[in-house]
Amino acid sequence: MKQLRWAVVALVVFALCSGQLAAATITVSSVTGSWMNPNPAGVTISNGADVSTVSWGIPIRAGGSQSSYVFDSDVPPPLSVEVPPTVTPWLDLGNFTHNNFPIRPPSLNSIELSLVLSMMVDGTPISQSFLYTLTHNETNNVRPCAYPGTTICPDQVSISAPSGGTFVAGGVRYTLELRFSRDGGATVLDQFITEENRANTADLFGRFTSELVPIPEPTSMGLIGLGLAGLLLVKRKLTA
Repeated sequence: MKQLRWAVVALVVFALCSGQLAAATITVSSVTGSWMNPNPAGVTISNGADVSTVSWGIPIRAGGSQSSYVFDSDVPPPLSVEVPPTVTPWLDLGNFTHNNFPIRPPSLNSIELSLVLSMMVDGTPISQSFLYTLTHNETNNVRPCAYPGTTICPDQVSISAPSGGTFVAGGVRYTLELRFSRDGGATVLDQFITEENRANTADLFGRFTSELVPIPEPTSMGLIGLGLAGLLLVKRKLTA
């Protein structure tokens, strides 16, 4: 009977898992970034297919420039993964630039970045948006400084966990983490220290996190029935 019970367990587990574990290929054909919902509202937003910009502040010096964020999209290479992975490798999705210039208020406190990825997942076209909040700490350039740097009192940009956007493919639900990197993805961080009076650029790297989608109840019952049928077959062999 012990052999019989283990045979049932093996059959049911196999039935429940079959069709769920397979190799998948994710190919991103385009990445579009859009700035939205700034806090405060008095900023200038220009969203484009490849490059999107948000600008703010009053230049301190005559002929100076506003500060700004610029997102310039990249298209990463195809990603081949085993399904379901816990996480996938990091992919370079675009360049983020903070043009950090001396300004007077109004400054930016936070803004949302929406990334829309057009993808092929095992031959199925998927277009999915993912939403993140970037929080900005505009320092007042008076020592002591909050953040270390080579210029007086750099600023800090922080990026949140995804606050919106998932898609399901092949029985797996995916979402997309987003981080800053200045060394080609070797180090990824959720914060970016930006020096004063210059353009500060980092790559935005994303990776998919995933989880299996529960099997609908009718399918589960059918697979369990398959396991029970296997039980009867094993029982007959053991009693023959």
